[in-house]
Amino acid sequence: MILLPGFTLHDGDRFTILNFGSVSGDFATWNLPALGETRWVTYRTANTVELEFLTPEPSAWTLVVAGAACLLWLRRRARASR
Repeated sequence: MILLPGFTLHDGDRFTILNFGSVSGDFATWNLPALGETRWVTYRTANTVELEFLTPEPSAWTLVVAGAACLLWLRRRARASR
């Protein structure tokens, strides 16, 4: 799969890439373009295969670390102002 130059994807964009009457088996591999931290999610229904473009939300661990860093900064700031 190749993205056209100038084409911009948006979170939640979904594309039907295959329509079929019946199917047996599955793809051995998916060769989708690398898009940094964003990712593709594949859906297979009874007669279609779809791709959805998603930008992941920050993980809980990232939020915990950011919160701890803010608390340390506030604590140091309070000590410095005494």
